[in-house]
Amino acid sequence: MSLILPHTRGLYVPNVALYGAGGCSCTPVDLTGDRTASITVTSDIVWDAGTNSNLVDGATGQNSTDSVDVPALFADANYIDFQFASNTLINEVTWRAGGTFDFGNWKMTLGGETSNTFAVAGTASTVIAITGLTLGGTNARLVKVGLFAGSNTWLQEIEFQQCTC
Repeated sequence: MSLILPHTRGLYVPNVALYGAGGCSCTPVDLTGDRTASITVTSDIVWDAGTNSNLVDGATGQNSTDSVDVPALFADANYIDFQFASNTLINEVTWRAGGTFDFGNWKMTLGGETSNTFAVAGTASTVIAITGLTLGGTNARLVKVGLFAGSNTWLQEIEFQQCTC
């Protein structure tokens, strides 16, 4: 949430009531390991196997207990939601998958802002810098951009680098 103040010609001003006078401070912290107690995951994607919470459980086995089996097709606007316990600002997202993968293009929304589009493809562990976000929030949403037929593989974890708000 932001405010556009009169006579600022569209200058972005962070909502001080939500984020403090300095907005989000950025001493990046990697969120890894078992985060099921602090991050709730929901999605409209029907995984071939596994559950949403497997994406933040810290386990990387390629099975339905530790990971999700990605379907061969993602629809436009498929989403994965991450509900954080407190305000956060995401700098990076790490996708950990079994072997080489390609999940197409995605965007992230957080705090009423939408990031630039980024491609999710790589080998085993791919770190993706998130740009275009300056606000924090508690609900981060990864949104699929366009229909995509790609890798049918195990998605083991989605990890974040965050700043505190």
